Amino acid sequence: MTARRFLLTAIAGLASLPLPLAAAPAGDRAALVGAWVGGFRIADPPASISLRFRAAPGVPAGLEAMLRPVAPAADTMVVQAIAISGDRVRFEAGKGADRLRFDGRRAGARIRGTVTRAGRSGPFALAQVLPPLPAQRLAAFVGDYEIAPGQVLVIGRSLGQLFYLEPARGRQGPMYAISDSSFVAGPTVGTTYPLATELRFERTGGEVSGVRWREDGRPESDAHRIHPYDEEEVTFRSGDVTLAGSVLIPRGGGLHPGVVLVHGSNAQSRNGQRSIYRFHADHFARRGIAVLIYDKRGIGGSGGSSDDPGLESDALAAVRLLRAHAGVDSARVGLWGLSQGAWLIGQAAALAPADVAFIVPVGGGALNPHVQEIRRTELQMRADGFLESDIREATALQMLKFRYARRRDNWDVYHAALERARGKAWLPDPYVGPPDSTGSPAWDFWQRGVGSGAVEPADYLRRVRCPVLAVDGDLDLYGGSPETLTLLDTYLQRGGNRDVTLDLVPSASHAIYEAKTGAPSEEPFLERFAPGYLDRVSDWILSRPALKP
Repeated sequence: MTARRFLLTAIAGLASLPLPLAAAPAGDRAALVGAWVGGFRIADPPASISLRFRAAPGVPAGLEAMLRPVAPAADTMVVQAIAISGDRVRFEAGKGADRLRFDGRRAGARIRGTVTRAGRSGPFALAQVLPPLPAQRLAAFVGDYEIAPGQVLVIGRSLGQLFYLEPARGRQGPMYAISDSSFVAGPTVGTTYPLATELRFERTGGEVSGVRWREDGRPESDAHRIHPYDEEEVTFRSGDVTLAGSVLIPRGGGLHPGVVLVHGSNAQSRNGQRSIYRFHADHFARRGIAVLIYDKRGIGGSGGSSDDPGLESDALAAVRLLRAHAGVDSARVGLWGLSQGAWLIGQAAALAPADVAFIVPVGGGALNPHVQEIRRTELQMRADGFLESDIREATALQMLKFRYARRRDNWDVYHAALERARGKAWLPDPYVGPPDSTGSPAWDFWQRGVGSGAVEPADYLRRVRCPVLAVDGDLDLYGGSPETLTLLDTYLQRGGNRDVTLDLVPSASHAIYEAKTGAPSEEPFLERFAPGYLDRVSDWILSRPALKP
């Protein structure tokens, strides 16, 4: 059984277990009101959940709540039979036979106890968390904290949440505020159980100066803030759109090589989902490489729309800004791009060879986008254990989708297939997630990849003359590895490019996280980048010579 299906079906099969109801004292009720995150373990993998309690006068216990498994497409469940007696808290979730029974004790902002399902029991734990902090508050915590000489704790962020990275062990995970300066943290990139790590930030003169890092079973660590690089906010123009970003400049004399990080698809800030770009930028800057990260169009401080054409021009505008920076060697500035970004940086290097000193495409860049999407659906569904009949139906729907994007002549056939797929587990993201109206902007986005004017990787990669480090995980299910690397190398070689390095990373996912299957259901449980990946990229960039005149 896959992790995704576990999270979606963990509530199944529990007989109704009535609980005595209690009209709890107002103080006990008030202590529960708010958001809680955590999870439980009855079998592997553990389930991550979130709950929200609110006051509800006139109902038993004076509270009502909703429970949601932390998983894509998971259904929110009504919490029932809430009972409070002193520090004891009990509640059920689900209906009829689909019930979970939680029986725990509250100690301050924590609840720990036992959950039962179908006669089987296991531990659960919850932590009460604050609403998401404002972006300005989050930014104050972002940076590097030295735990021991040469050992740092990196705090990054997405648009609305902090994430930690412990480079010594590689672990990273989401952080949830339990006070203005204290956070609990999940054990992997997308899970909230167990919340065994707590971080308490300290201030000196109003500035965040350190963090106390405590993890169950390990001594508490006291880390002070360090500043191995300077960071400045920048804006720049790409055509008629203004983009916003940050430049990270290593401290120390001399000129530094530079790299611009280019986003994958969807809405992406300069920090990226789960802080992935921020963690890359921090590593490169600590290694002596200047970095520019920027908000994708329509996100954060950038104008335009992420569905706009010409995103490769944004990457080139960013390169030109970084090349002009006083601390940067203008002849040694290149591009790193993940997923969609791998295509964009190849196009940018072909368009402006005099500006781009090197490119590092990661997780793609050689297949036509619609070919990759169809393969991705097939490979990911098979890895997640779907029936072959489901895989055939899903890939057939993808083919109909791209035909409509290209020719706009088969809407009725496409829409009928879409309606037949309603309610099937594979229809939503991450497997298909198709547009369901003729007015969706997604059609124009996909048409740029399959229409008569589509840019073909085989065409632009032949024009790339700069050094290339192409990286892919051998468990990348977005198009098939190592075929993507082989194709990319073939197209580059046909154009005469002989400075090509291929890095197929073992046991690594699309985004080069250490993985076992590469499947979407595994993604929340990933813990770290593949060992050595970031060092190999930074070493390669530092070894690149300046652009030839």
